[in-house]
Amino acid sequence: MHRARESSVASFAIRNPGDAVDTRLDPRLPWAATLELRLPGDIAVSVHNDLTSITAYVLAEQEDWFEPELAFVRSWFGPGMRAFDVGANHGIYALTLAKLAGSSGSVVAFEPGSEPRELLERAIERNGLGWCEVVRSAVADRPGEGRLYSNGASEGATLAPQAGGSGETVRVTTLDSVWAACGEPPLDFLKLDVEGFELPALAGARRLLAAADPLVMFEISGERARVDALAPVFSGLGYALYRLLPGPGVLVPALADEISTFQVNLFAAKPERAATLAAAGLLLPALGQPVAAEPAMALEGLRRLACWDGTDAEPLRRRLDEAACCDPAALAIAHALRSRNASPALGVADCRLVVAMAESIGGDAASGVACLASLARCAAEVGARQQALGALGDLQKLAGTLAAPTVLPFLPATPGFDELAPGGDGLEWLRLMTVDALVTLHCHSTRFTRGEALGLLEHWRHSRFFGAHLERRRQLLAIRFGRQSGLLRTDALGRAPTLNPELYL
Repeated sequence: MHRARESSVASFAIRNPGDAVDTRLDPRLPWAATLELRLPGDIAVSVHNDLTSITAYVLAEQEDWFEPELAFVRSWFGPGMRAFDVGANHGIYALTLAKLAGSSGSVVAFEPGSEPRELLERAIERNGLGWCEVVRSAVADRPGEGRLYSNGASEGATLAPQAGGSGETVRVTTLDSVWAACGEPPLDFLKLDVEGFELPALAGARRLLAAADPLVMFEISGERARVDALAPVFSGLGYALYRLLPGPGVLVPALADEISTFQVNLFAAKPERAATLAAAGLLLPALGQPVAAEPAMALEGLRRLACWDGTDAEPLRRRLDEAACCDPAALAIAHALRSRNASPALGVADCRLVVAMAESIGGDAASGVACLASLARCAAEVGARQQALGALGDLQKLAGTLAAPTVLPFLPATPGFDELAPGGDGLEWLRLMTVDALVTLHCHSTRFTRGEALGLLEHWRHSRFFGAHLERRRQLLAIRFGRQSGLLRTDALGRAPTLNPELYL
């Protein structure tokens, strides 16, 4: 629901260079208006009507949060469970957790910032989640007061001193004291998003972590130094570190050399919690090695991809039958395809093997396209995002030189093309598939990208393969760079249902 609309409606025309940029998400309302943007699960998040807000921009762009860990939480957290959300901000996680827990569970959301806390409390009321309690404090190793610095974005607010940052004085508590006040209940999940203030927060939670045994998710923002500082603390408390593989949605041991700059969060769990997650198919205790990819298993994986029809399998079948044992390209494609028809453990092993083979695969144009697309997808699914982007850059160059589509089927570089058949436009399908993967993988949101992405999206906007998710990115970039005011209804947006239809003019 929106607040009451203004009587006058703004102009939606393309703006001239030098005009002031209208960053309102809905130009029919003032900047100070509060909008309710929906998440999957019928959850409404309260945001201000201003796209300079990271949360407002991302929710309008992706109709979800950009972190794959939220999807993991949805797959695991359930009725009757309990959670602490430290650094709740607008409540993306807190509201989701409370909806999943139901009234038989409980969520305590810690948010010291006055502006995001007001929006969070509004959303709790709007969603009818009375079992989600808000603690109006930051957390550290001792109670008292602190200075919360925001640097203009509530999503990055921290107690860590910031040069030149604006701030407000806030109350500080400890997790141990709040947990004790709650009666020291079992705790299933602890989300810790305190922007570099993790060590004091953990120091004030030692009793909770020792006795309550929660699964802990903590933010690292791709910073290895934070991992190096936090790993000994968790280890001393009996917790091992894990990271989420975004494709299969399972946790695996967090190996230091596999933590990329795109890794926003890690998890920590004691052995008993890890064993419970493993029994539910949500955690792999160890990373195994793939077995040989027999042609029949690869072809079965291929049949799960609706983008290819029966005749597409014949070139690959011949290639696999003739030379799989000594043809790195055919072997890589076979493992990538088999990962679609394998257990989580075997699928992860297949994808990791394809990434490890990156330097040895290639060959003719057909092999090059098939290998690079499959490599990009496998790398993205196991969190090797830099390798995925490298493969996509090479694929974009190769696709630009082709005069006709290739005939060797492969694992599409992005999941959205698994069900999207190329028909008679195979070359356009290939090129837009590559653009789609590049745009969605090169940063967490176009809120953080430069103007080049807008030109690329403008070029492809009339293609029948141009999805609604790309159209939202294109229009938001146009608003951000002052070329458009408000989101417009277009044919591309009609290709998929939207959670927020009232935003479109």
